Amino acid sequence: MRRFLFLFLLIFIAACNTNTINFDNSKLLSENFVKNSETYKFDGISESLQYTGYDQLDCNNCYNFRYEYDSSQIGYGNRQEQLLAQIITHHTIIINIENGQVISAIVDNKWDEINQKEI
Repeated sequence: MRRFLFLFLLIFIAACNTNTINFDNSKLLSENFVKNSETYKFDGISESLQYTGYDQLDCNNCYNFRYEYDSSQIGYGNRQEQLLAQIITHHTIIINIENGQVISAIVDNKWDEINQKEI
């Protein structure tokens, strides 16, 4: 019985640790957010995506992650219904992560990627 209880306790502790919020998990969350963002999905050039750094914020598990990438056209968001200029456009996106959640995502200090609107 003790062995069973001990084994159960070890499994429980291991399961709890898989959901730990840390730098690596936050970075992965930010990268996945960029890859699934409307602006990047619409015409982002995948080979150009680069992680360019982060800032630790004043709270535990709070970061601003920076990424840069090129798009094949001008603009932000899903521009499917728009007439677009075919110009390679460089973007910088800053993802603010707090305790495992994306709080904000700002492209070029101009576009709110979460709310899909100009700032």
